[in-house]
Amino acid sequence: MRTLQGLPERFSGDWRVPAGHGAGGQRKAGERMDVGLILVWFLAGATAGWGVTSIRAARAWSRAREQMIREIRVWQEETQRFKARADQLAQERESWVAGVKQGRDDAITMVPMLIAAQQRLMGLGRTARTGQLDDCA
Repeated sequence: MRTLQGLPERFSGDWRVPAGHGAGGQRKAGERMDVGLILVWFLAGATAGWGVTSIRAARAWSRAREQMIREIRVWQEETQRFKARADQLAQERESWVAGVKQGRDDAITMVPMLIAAQQRLMGLGRTARTGQLDDCA
């Protein structure tokens, strides 16, 4: 076996592949498989595949992050709208409660006057005229 700088013949660095194979799958003289070349191409393919996969993963990660940021902004905007609506409803509730209290106070104030007016009508009988009812209020 011939060596080049102490290396076996198959690692000689001669990357030329002679044309043709012999019958029965045997190699002709001078034909050899260069393991170093195979390893270089394998590593180049693995590196290229890793690089392409890394780029695709980075792009997918970036798209997912952008989508997440958009969704967070939408949720924040909805939260602001809901808070504004809640504040508006709270103010309406306070107004409603104040109105109900005022109406109740008015009703409580009017009940004695209504009772007095009814008693005067009962005392006058059913023949009361509208002129006599004007002083009730």
